[in-house]
Amino acid sequence: LKPCWLNLKTFTCHRAWESVVGRLVSLLMAGFVEVTAHMMSGRAVFGPAAVDRSAAVAELTAAIAKELDQPPLAVQLLLGEHVLPPEDNLSQVEGGATSITVAVNELVGKYEVLMQKFIEKKPGGGSFVLTLKGERALSAKVVALKKEILEKLQLDTVPGDVDAWLTVLLSSIGFSNEFFDFDPDKLEASDGLLYFSQGGASPWNYYFVDVKGDFASRAHLDDDQGAAVGAVWCASFYGDVVVICSRSPCADDWRKMSAGEFDEDLTVDFPLTCATKSLQEFFERWMKTGSAPMICEMMET
Repeated sequence: LKPCWLNLKTFTCHRAWESVVGRLVSLLMAGFVEVTAHMMSGRAVFGPAAVDRSAAVAELTAAIAKELDQPPLAVQLLLGEHVLPPEDNLSQVEGGATSITVAVNELVGKYEVLMQKFIEKKPGGGSFVLTLKGERALSAKVVALKKEILEKLQLDTVPGDVDAWLTVLLSSIGFSNEFFDFDPDKLEASDGLLYFSQGGASPWNYYFVDVKGDFASRAHLDDDQGAAVGAVWCASFYGDVVVICSRSPCADDWRKMSAGEFDEDLTVDFPLTCATKSLQEFFERWMKTGSAPMICEMMET
């Protein structure tokens, strides 16, 4: 990455350089802006540095994220109260200098690091395929998709852990094998359930997150082990559940399927089960075993 900024501290270590700094800044200000970045606590974490006004905010975010030892996805920059999207630049900054506020979501950082390890490992070997997608930054597209998912969930907000994972999943590249198919552009939601894999070869496999932690009780299930916010559930059927339900299934649809009330073209291959207590556990277990928990583990044995 070619630096989009120049650290002005280099030139202020001695008074003899002050006039040089003045002349340098005068030259730079036509196309550069002097930036200092602070955490919300007020602690300075970057600059003063001359930043190219035309460079993408993503470049500045990456530079600051490196200083903080965080992945860029976990870092947001604010100019006053305005969030700077990574695809924007600093051309809107007035004057020759500005102060930027840095916000860090440590949960997003933690799960982004885990996801990168997962993708680099490609658990499952040759059957594991990556698709060339992924934002790797909290872009306007990701923000819009996140808002759309919340509307489908019929929720204004989601618990912090789930919210962090939603950011990471929507920003991720896609991956699949013969039993699992994840595409960040195809995340679906219904009735408090976040579907992150629907499909694969016949039978059809379904993986979803219980966003509110009340799925087991709403679906009238006896599985108390799955009563957790962010728990991952899975099931497998011969027959396309989405087609039969005319949408991604809600809790009552799962109740009916578990009770055998859906007869048409639907045969249970793997019963509805709580796979893991969280997405973190889900991906860590997949890396350890080489198979997505429960359904894929069973099919590959």
